[in-house]
Parts: sequence; structure tokens; C-alpha cells
Amino acid sequence: MKSFFGLLLTAVMAYVGYLLFPFFVANYQLEDTMDSTARFGAVDVHKSELAMKEDVLKEARELNVPLESDDIHVRRTYNDVMIWGDYTVRVDMPFYPFDLHFEPKSQSKKHEYLPRLSGAN
Repeated sequence: MKSFFGLLLTAVMAYVGYLLFPFFVANYQLEDTMDSTARFGAVDVHKSELAMKEDVLKEARELNVPLESDDIHVRRTYNDVMIWGDYTVRVDMPFYPFDLHFEPKSQSKKHEYLPRLSGAN
């Protein structure tokens, strides 16, 4: 009887993982896009905040992430770029549907990507 419940528990855990895994992978890929957009935006002073926002929104649409333009925020200061978002996805599990809330974010500082000059001794 123990092995039956162990097998049942393993099957349930595998099913839950099967349902949740795509949402976490999509969020990871979206954060990766935010990271690269922030990094390139920090050194490219000609790229506007709106253009960075559109790059992230395009990737979110490709990943089927329910982000709208109002959910993505980009802030540029003198030496850094911050990009963040906020969205919720509905997981339709039998007997227990629930919402997963994600808050992907990235911050990149310009000085991290500039070459360091060493002084002559």
C-alpha cells in the first residue's frame, strides 16, 4: 500500500511540475531579455526608454507572457537602466486552479561594461 501512495504522489508531483514548468521557463527567458536590454541600453545612450520597452514587450508576446505595455517599466538614469514588470498567470489545475504572480526585473549600470584603465606604476 505504501508503494501505491508513493507512486501516486510521484505522479501528482510530476503532473504539477509539467503544468508549472513552462511558466517559470518563460519568466526566466523574459528576465534574460530584460537583462540584455538593460545592459545594451546602459551603454547605448541613443536607445530610448520606449524602444527598450518595445523590445521587452515583443519578447513577452513571443513567449505568450501576459504583459501589456502598461505593465513594463523602464527607468534610465545617468549611469544605469532599470527594467521591471508585473504579471499574473492562471494555472488551471483540476480541483485547485490558482494564480502565479511574477515580477521580473533587471538593472544594469553603465560602468560595469566600460573598460577599466589601470594606472602606470
